[in-house]
Amino acid sequence: MDSSWIHSIVIVDFEIEKGQVIENVFPEDTYFSETERNNLAYMAFPDSNSNCIGDTKFHISLRTNQKLSNQQRVYNRECKQELRADAGHYWGYVYFRQVKDSQSKRGYFQKSFVLMTRLPFHNFFSELVNRWAPVYFTNGISALEQGYNQIIAWPKLLATNAPFQLPFLGSVYQLYIPANISKIQTDTTTMPSQNEPDDVTNNNNNHNSSSSSSTIPISITSPNEIDIFGPIHTIIHHIQHIWELVLLAEPIVIIAPSPSDSSLMVQALTNLIAPLEYYPEVFPYFTIHNSEFREFASTTTPPAVILGCTNPYFAKTLANWPHTIRINESLQIEHPVPHRKLERVKSLQKLLMDSSGSIYSQHRPFLQKDKGFVKKILNGVKTRRPTAVQSIILRRYFLELTQSFIIPLERYMSSLMPLARDISAFRAPPVPAQFKEETFLGTLELSGPQLTSTVKGDYEGLYKRFFRSANFRGWYEARRMEQLQKLDELHQEALAKEDFKKWMRGKQEVEIIDMILSIKTKLFLPVNSNSTLTPPEPAISSTLKKETRDLLMEKLEDLIASLPDDLKTILN
Repeated sequence: MDSSWIHSIVIVDFEIEKGQVIENVFPEDTYFSETERNNLAYMAFPDSNSNCIGDTKFHISLRTNQKLSNQQRVYNRECKQELRADAGHYWGYVYFRQVKDSQSKRGYFQKSFVLMTRLPFHNFFSELVNRWAPVYFTNGISALEQGYNQIIAWPKLLATNAPFQLPFLGSVYQLYIPANISKIQTDTTTMPSQNEPDDVTNNNNNHNSSSSSSTIPISITSPNEIDIFGPIHTIIHHIQHIWELVLLAEPIVIIAPSPSDSSLMVQALTNLIAPLEYYPEVFPYFTIHNSEFREFASTTTPPAVILGCTNPYFAKTLANWPHTIRINESLQIEHPVPHRKLERVKSLQKLLMDSSGSIYSQHRPFLQKDKGFVKKILNGVKTRRPTAVQSIILRRYFLELTQSFIIPLERYMSSLMPLARDISAFRAPPVPAQFKEETFLGTLELSGPQLTSTVKGDYEGLYKRFFRSANFRGWYEARRMEQLQKLDELHQEALAKEDFKKWMRGKQEVEIIDMILSIKTKLFLPVNSNSTLTPPEPAISSTLKKETRDLLMEKLEDLIASLPDDLKTILN
């Protein structure tokens, strides 16, 4: 059974004497710290300014110090960056119901169903909660047990090239979790750490449920991608400006009519810079009761974070924050601009400006506004182009813009890699050269974004600001780690190709023992604590090509066989 998919289900109720309280947690032995419980209880309800009647759905982010499970950490090595289990936060998918109830002292039934997980599967889990919560409100605790038991019986959480068939409450969801292309190796063996069960990475190739084989699956096209046009149409005239703010990891406050609107907008903004990952924190829905409120409200230097709020009080409290986006109308509409209303106005642009959000920003954009793109989106509204198509157009445009910005950086990072001839079995793996900003900027004239993007502007200035951002630090550290891992893999291959029988001639025992310990480290085999070598901390998952691993094992046996019997016993 695998509980890596979800952490728990939390039911939050409203008591007149105490306010919002956690009524139930399933499974019952689930642990939350006192701070986590308080934050969760407050974020599970819309605040009084939202005036939400009926069912309201949104998602939240909750800080935590709890570690990821071994399986989640294995999964993180293989999946795409944007789908990784969050090491520092829970994601909560909330279904809040408020309806009139004559039997309640308050006059209303108010309760929230919250699915807690480490996975940022916003599309999938929102769909799951939309199905599960109404069943709970009808059937009670038995619905929690039924749904949870089905989820922990799902196949292991893995990034695969085959779709999962996930049975749930009489339906089957078909979900595809793409693997990181650079991690796909058809002939690799995944080595678990010394501290985890050996079967932690066993691949369950049977992703189908025989009990649900006759059910037509509900296809989830993407685990995490939401409709971004719904939120973004309200700020379409400022969208390039906002793209720069997100790219530069600027502090942003979003003030929206409801938690649904704020959480959708926060998620849509982070999607704008794909395929670059947004590295700072996000709070899709944030309240004045959050434990982090004082941290954000009292600082003179706002942190790199995007806050989604519904309480107008934040406009005053966070007045020193440099960027605020206000959403004036709900985003929950089929078509952003009804056709009949278009007939009553002279200008589509004026209509959108009158009904859309606004932005207050201290940032002066580096790039020129692409009026042609904005016009294309507005024409789509006028002709009632489907929302899904509008979202695709938006994603493609900003994907190309972000790629044009990132590709020169990727190209420069590649140039920092050592040459293959610098890798030797008898030396430590070489390291990439250091990133030098001025050297990179000197490459822009011949290979900058202006060669691939139609958007003009001061790209050099944009890069200089980007170098000071959390997004650059996150991107650089991730790329450098990938380079170090690649060099380590090449070093493994160099060791595997070496003729150690020839090398051992005339070598001292201590030299042979050091080589044995070095190879053991590569193989993640136990190393004697008295060794002069300091092995790296055991990695949860480190890939070795099967051929390389087999060759290293042979080399290890040859080296050990050359030693006296007493040393053989110790080293074996």
